[in-house]
Amino acid sequence: MRPLMTLLFLSCFCWSFSQGALAKGQFEMEGGNYTIEVKMEGGNLVVVEPNRTTPYTMEKPNRYKYYHEGFNKTYYVDIVDPNTLHFTSSNTSTTTVMKRANAQAIAAAGERHAQFSKIAEKYKALAQDDSPEVQAWTFCAAAAHAGAMKTEEEYREYAYQSARALLPIMVSARNNPCSDAIPQELWNKALSEMN
Repeated sequence: MRPLMTLLFLSCFCWSFSQGALAKGQFEMEGGNYTIEVKMEGGNLVVVEPNRTTPYTMEKPNRYKYYHEGFNKTYYVDIVDPNTLHFTSSNTSTTTVMKRANAQAIAAAGERHAQFSKIAEKYKALAQDDSPEVQAWTFCAAAAHAGAMKTEEEYREYAYQSARALLPIMVSARNNPCSDAIPQELWNKALSEMN
């Protein structure tokens, strides 16, 4: 009788985990440079990304799939535990691991993303006005976009490389055209290396 009760308990536990253990929330890649929202809707696992919403249907307990006709590829999400998701696709052996995100970190990342996105849009608009500074504004927009999308370390490296690329084409190299996109200390570092 005892083994039968244990088996029944384990079956119910596994069924409940596959059906409802994944609470709605945000998940992020290691490094925090990409965040998605995941929720359950009508038996589907729904992934909400900045540019699309994708419903994955259950293939088996804790495994969901989505077929993308444009790429002729099937994408999979495996629920490893309530805080870990593994993303794979039909034609690659690479697994992308996403962990449940910390709410405070998400809020900070959202604010950072919004701030740098606004800055990127400002320089993008300036670059489209056909002014002589179009290259500078393009570099500034790209650096700000990196600030919105990359980790702090990756952003700083990108901004520094942008400064190094911009300096040789600037009429007055001492003037940083976009200290809100390329921090002044990185501009100064690149400038000192040029001399």
